[in-house]
Amino acid sequence: MNDEQKIIDKKSKKETFVKNLLWGFAIVLLLQFSSWTGFGQNWVNSTYDYLAKEDFVNAIIHDEDKQPVSDALRFVFFNSDTYRQSPILDYWTSREKLGKAIIKALDMGAKVVVVDFALDRAVPVYVTQEKQIDENSNYLLLLDQAAKLAKEKGAVIIFPFTQKETEPDSYEDKYQQFLLSHNDVFKLGSAEVLSHPSDGLVRFFTFYTSQEIKEETVPLLSISVLSAIYYWHGRNEGDLLAKEISEKLKNKKELQREITIPGPNATDEIGFYQYDLQKENISARFKFRIAPIEIIKTLGEGNDPLFGLLKPVDLFLSSQSSNDWSKGKVVLIGGAHASMGDNHITPLNNENTIPGVYLIANQLNQLLKFDFVRSPLSFKIIVIGFTVFMMAFLFTYIPASWQSLILTALIISFFSPLSVWFFTKWGFFLDIWLPTTIMAGRELIASVLKTISKILIALNRDVDGYVLHRKKTQVQNQKQRASENEKSG
Repeated sequence: MNDEQKIIDKKSKKETFVKNLLWGFAIVLLLQFSSWTGFGQNWVNSTYDYLAKEDFVNAIIHDEDKQPVSDALRFVFFNSDTYRQSPILDYWTSREKLGKAIIKALDMGAKVVVVDFALDRAVPVYVTQEKQIDENSNYLLLLDQAAKLAKEKGAVIIFPFTQKETEPDSYEDKYQQFLLSHNDVFKLGSAEVLSHPSDGLVRFFTFYTSQEIKEETVPLLSISVLSAIYYWHGRNEGDLLAKEISEKLKNKKELQREITIPGPNATDEIGFYQYDLQKENISARFKFRIAPIEIIKTLGEGNDPLFGLLKPVDLFLSSQSSNDWSKGKVVLIGGAHASMGDNHITPLNNENTIPGVYLIANQLNQLLKFDFVRSPLSFKIIVIGFTVFMMAFLFTYIPASWQSLILTALIISFFSPLSVWFFTKWGFFLDIWLPTTIMAGRELIASVLKTISKILIALNRDVDGYVLHRKKTQVQNQKQRASENEKSG
């Protein structure tokens, strides 16, 4: 190869490198805006599903997160044994046990009690051991005791908001009126779960929902957000903050991303977001740390992150627990029994469902730990910019026969583990392999088109040669016939 040819080849490769670089950044920009579309959401969800599952495996199975669950949380669950051992079996949740569990949590010094049960329907009166049991009336009496105890200790009790038509003087009417009349200690929040309409998976948690109350649209903070506010700021200041945030949401004077939840310190605050299927919000995605032990076992041999923090309700009520267990904590009381019907699928395992109380637990844990999924723009630009530069170099200077092998090795051994590591370590959401794969796809398509072009050119030459040969043959045949005719004439 002479010097002139080397210069031409060098210039050609430089042009190819620049084209690859511009193509790579164009892909990144396109993917950034495509996350606001249905197609874009699908690939973001696929990337997130992979990262969320691998992150959970790293944190819980491989024990990379040394404190996966905030020490501010305690859990009291109604599990399958609770219902099987009850005289009412799976027909409904024992109002007596729930009421007593709330009272005991308060008596042991809980700062916030979160109840993931909306027992707003009357249950039948039944007879056991020749005694008539009216759980409805007994539950209202227990709630009255709980209200007095919470007021005395400066605690709050948070229930899911429900709204239904009630008959005057019915249990349902008395229940609703009782909660409203004691709104100094009973707080109502949204327990709504957001599942994606395309596949039913739960990937996002809610900060608030909008409810129609007395022909007026009212923003309703989620029970997790309310729990964090009252845990950090206490009952009186918490009331003011919750009211202030609700007013901002109602009046819409500020953009949602500009509304914040003040944390425990003056410098700590959480951006307030609401997930919209037409818009992307990485920070509203779950970073799972809490799951049923059955789910954990399907992913590997790991320790239960709730060990020492969770007690079945029967054990909680019967044991002489130390006040230290729940003093100053947030105690979440909920149902972990699949037959109750509050079951959801998540990226952790789309075949095994998770009771809704675990979703509340995960959001509460993220709030109290300030542990959110993030996508910092400056960091993302640096990492993806470096990746695009490296891939542009690869597709310019590495022989085509090696490109696919090297790309596969990079994705398996570098890009995927690196993305998972960033997600687990700092909660960074980086979809590195997607622009890389599309760049590779572009190179592959270009290579295929070039090969097809060469084949077509070769075929065209063959066709032209064949036509020319036919013409020559025809002319020769015509001359031969003319010569034969002259001789015969």
